[in-house]
Amino acid sequence: MDDILKNYNIISNNSKKYINGSTWINNDGCKYEIIGHTNRIKNGTASARPYYLCKFEDGTIVEASYNHIYDGQIKNPNYPSVCGVGCFGVGKWKATINYKKTKEYQLWCRLLNCCYNTECKYYKDYGGKGVTVSNEWLNYQQFCNDIQYLPGYDEWNTTDLEYVLDKDILCDKKGIYPKIYSKETCIFITYKKNSEISSVTGKQFLATRVEDNYNEEFDNILNFVKKYNLVYSSVRNCIYGKSKLHRGWKFEIINNTDV
Repeated sequence: MDDILKNYNIISNNSKKYINGSTWINNDGCKYEIIGHTNRIKNGTASARPYYLCKFEDGTIVEASYNHIYDGQIKNPNYPSVCGVGCFGVGKWKATINYKKTKEYQLWCRLLNCCYNTECKYYKDYGGKGVTVSNEWLNYQQFCNDIQYLPGYDEWNTTDLEYVLDKDILCDKKGIYPKIYSKETCIFITYKKNSEISSVTGKQFLATRVEDNYNEEFDNILNFVKKYNLVYSSVRNCIYGKSKLHRGWKFEIINNTDV
């Protein structure tokens, strides 16, 4: 712990309320102990607001302002606060930038909700079928550290093309069932590529021709587009809710197996 304390500018704790050794409980029900008073330095200037070092029962140490302690808002980054399984972790990766959720954080939360939140509309096609997220990826920081090295990450992160994080291709190839999201089983691919291999991944679509209420199920968008002389991007926009109709057809996903 001494090595951790070296990262903070510790000063004498003269507080009569937030004294060293006092125990508190945050809004998540996690107990912690105040172990020191710090003189937080930001941009070369000491903060006028008192900050304290707080140690949770699992050994995690965080620096928190007195009002966060008072309001119970102090957070343990290693507490599983997302879907009861995912923790934010300690590291450089942020959940928001300029008050907007990052792509990484949105993707991570979608994975956990699909696999562990029974109220999620996609749960039946993920968690309901036994799909899980690896223990390493239950930590947001580790998830972000790993995905930047996955095939297709740079394109997902820098282009306007729509990509999905696919686990089906490698799980099928390696014979891994139930399927799992992990650094060994995932790659980023485009929606178009995903449609080309949908017969492998098991995604099914339903097309309805409005004029005669004719229904047809299919598992490959490109083949369906060629069959009825439709436009691929327009069909995809209907499938993913960006448009309602294309040339008299409407579309929906029967089962969805990509995030």
